[in-house]
Amino acid sequence: MKPAKRLTSMIVYGCLIIIIGMAAAAGIWYRQTEPLNTDGLSTFTPPDGKPPEYVVGLVNKGLRKIDIVSVTINGASPSVPVQLGITYDSGQFVQVLAEPVPEIEFMGIHDSSIYPALAGDELKKAIMKKAHTPILYGIRFSAEEGAVHSVTVKYKYLGFTKKLKVTRWFDNNR
Repeated sequence: MKPAKRLTSMIVYGCLIIIIGMAAAAGIWYRQTEPLNTDGLSTFTPPDGKPPEYVVGLVNKGLRKIDIVSVTINGASPSVPVQLGITYDSGQFVQVLAEPVPEIEFMGIHDSSIYPALAGDELKKAIMKKAHTPILYGIRFSAEEGAVHSVTVKYKYLGFTKKLKVTRWFDNNR
């Protein structure tokens, strides 16, 4: 084999190995990345005897927006709609209160994306600016079927589907 042809072959094979290695590293990184996290639980028991309502706080620690695909309660689709709650221009946590507050807006889970969390200075500027900037997020649901043991949020991030299963605030004694 001629030296020039051999050198070209080595360069091509070397580039292929580097590309395959980078693709494998990117795949491993993506599988290990969990951009959607939970940061709290709020409960509200209506005084009229209706089932309690919950809000699981969500935070996007990723680099791009997250779109919720579905939410299941105790492994099943809930009989009542689940809502996405967003606070705008406020550090107010997303929660169900006896009286609605203007800083918290509830909507369908597909009506908005969950954007990456703002850093400290960005957060202060957004609150001061009052430009209808989404700050905090949560999902709201009612415990119509009884005790809640787990909530699973299926979501899209960077074009791939991932899941967040929340059990840590619920009574898991079945």
